[in-house]
Amino acid sequence: MRLPTLLASLTLLLPATALAQATAETGQRQFHIATVHLDGVTGIAASPAHPAEAFPTAAMPPGGGLLLSPPDAEGNWRFRAFVFQPAQLVIRQGETVTLTFMGVQGSTSRIEVEGQGEPFTLHRGEMRNVTLTADRPGVIAYRALDHMPSMTGEILVLPR
Repeated sequence: MRLPTLLASLTLLLPATALAQATAETGQRQFHIATVHLDGVTGIAASPAHPAEAFPTAAMPPGGGLLLSPPDAEGNWRFRAFVFQPAQLVIRQGETVTLTFMGVQGSTSRIEVEGQGEPFTLHRGEMRNVTLTADRPGVIAYRALDHMPSMTGEILVLPR
């Protein structure tokens, strides 16, 4: 198996820092960031496998990143949270990195990387690269503008 293929396969299995260490050996820093959603399903009635759970009454925050579906005819309700995986990356000042955003779940995500130009739309099944050089310590944020407040991430830039 070729090294880039192997690294792509390991992306979702290794923590971001482990992947970065592996790619640093090849002379390049690359992170693969997947757009995913987490789904929780439960019901207002108890089942043999699960206790009853009341449907939440609090409103979800605006932004489209957290979705709550009311109970269906059987009393089952769903909660969905859109997130990036991984959502935190650690690099050193002066490093150049490529972020490869992968559209895995959700039909589209409108992604913005702080200080890297205009937002772009990523469709399911697409990949989009953003290359940047971290010129100073601090945090570089990335977010899906249509899935806020939950679909956010950050690149922590450590001093040299």
